[in-house]
Amino acid sequence: MRCNYFGINQAKSLYMIIKKAKPQDARRISYLIRQNTDKVADNPYSEAQKKAWKQANTPGKIAKSMQQKTIWCAWEKGRLMGTIARKGNELMGLYVSHTQRGKGIGGQLLAHLEAQARAAGITDLFLYATPSGEVFYQSRGFIAVEKASVWVNGVEFRETKMTKLL
Repeated sequence: MRCNYFGINQAKSLYMIIKKAKPQDARRISYLIRQNTDKVADNPYSEAQKKAWKQANTPGKIAKSMQQKTIWCAWEKGRLMGTIARKGNELMGLYVSHTQRGKGIGGQLLAHLEAQARAAGITDLFLYATPSGEVFYQSRGFIAVEKASVWVNGVEFRETKMTKLL
């Protein structure tokens, strides 16, 4: 899928391609996620949570997870701008490079995932939103259902379960 988007405070459009991730993309996806874990200060995560999240998102673990879920990547000029994944009707792993946030990349990745889900006959999606992600998802039609604990490598993350009818 090819997308044009206008970023906030940008004078020109950028060219972006969204395509299904391949195992050889796992290293770059891992790097993006791990960088965001350190650089995005919107979520008040402890050092233990950051460490657990990084351990759960090594290149090997991401490559292995591709056997169970579909991951899409947004690329611009060979650079990984963002990623999103779906396992069944669960949306997971929406990340945008910390240097590219606020330019509409996350919204386009989400729209792509929703179109792919509809094409697969899925009628609703759910996700576990981080504290900073709730507003993003609410603005795109997701409804908060309940607060939930998500456990990663024995460490608890307090998140919000959200749903959306497609």
